[in-house]
Amino acid sequence: MEKKTINKKISIFIYLIIFFSFAYTVTIGTNWHSEPGTLANSGIFKEYADRLELSEKSKNHREFFGGVSGDAIHYIMIAMGKSDVSHTPYTYRILVPNIVGFFAKYLTKNQKKDEFYNDILFKKISFLWRGVNLFGCFLLILIPFVHYKSFIFSNKSPQIFIPLILMNIINAGVILTVPYSLLDIPTYVIFSLAASLFFLKRFVLFSLTISIGILIKEVSILLYFPLLYLLISEKFYLKLNKILIFFLPLIVFICIRKFISGSVADMGQLRYDFFKDPFDFYYFNRNFNEVGLQNFFARVANSLLFIIIISFYLRIKFKFEKLIYLICIFFAFLIVLANLFLASGVMRVSQIGLPFLLFYSLESIFQKYRD
Repeated sequence: MEKKTINKKISIFIYLIIFFSFAYTVTIGTNWHSEPGTLANSGIFKEYADRLELSEKSKNHREFFGGVSGDAIHYIMIAMGKSDVSHTPYTYRILVPNIVGFFAKYLTKNQKKDEFYNDILFKKISFLWRGVNLFGCFLLILIPFVHYKSFIFSNKSPQIFIPLILMNIINAGVILTVPYSLLDIPTYVIFSLAASLFFLKRFVLFSLTISIGILIKEVSILLYFPLLYLLISEKFYLKLNKILIFFLPLIVFICIRKFISGSVADMGQLRYDFFKDPFDFYYFNRNFNEVGLQNFFARVANSLLFIIIISFYLRIKFKFEKLIYLICIFFAFLIVLANLFLASGVMRVSQIGLPFLLFYSLESIFQKYRD
């Protein structure tokens, strides 16, 4: 009886945190004062219309009002076959834009002679990208569901399990980016799949996932940290084929840069080159002096605070795998650090730290209740 009471108290606490996180996310997700979801006078159309050869017909398209610094427009450029008017690091992210562009061009091939073909193609790409985001959001729920499907359908799974899974989709990163042609949701899918494979200890598939992730967005290279842990903890370094697989993502990372820009160290708009000046961090200076560290850490909290509280609480209560928890926490810290030094400090970047902490929380509950 006492055990049931304790478990009930645990569930109530987590429920309250999850429900408040959902309410907070829906309210703040697109309304954070320094990171708005939309910008009425963004100037993005004026900046890019000529390069994309668009007419005034496209002026009021929603892609030009996103508060994401025109990132979506660069991906649409690549999808339209206009990579030459974009630049790195966008042009390194070849996989999704080129797939969407292929289908958009095929579906509009009979309209190529139309005076406004570029407008038609632009809108078709944007429309198809909604499908990318829809499928991505579906996968964000499906991946943890499939991972624990046997447990979910058993009579041992506590009710809290499903609401916890929903945190993978109801968060600031998804809500902020889902209306636009961005690569954040596909990246969340990669990190969610990587987290699943990490807890399953599927080393080869994990390495292949990172390699694909690098073709989506180069931030996937950070997944090398948990992959390295598996290499060492499971003694995969004793097998030559595992060592070769371990280096595959790095080879992909290097090759894509050499092929597109000719420079392994080029970071494009990040204005940082490790080989030229390893301590000149443009975005750190910007985050420190212009954005402000208080604002930066508030954004991090918007993305990760709730899942950190839940995972820490479950670690204290269930005491599942202290080292694994430290790996997940340190990995989240590594992501935040990269966001501070090498990125613009936005919520959607820090959000990639959620899946590993989420899977740790799910695994804690699974290990506690499965027997």
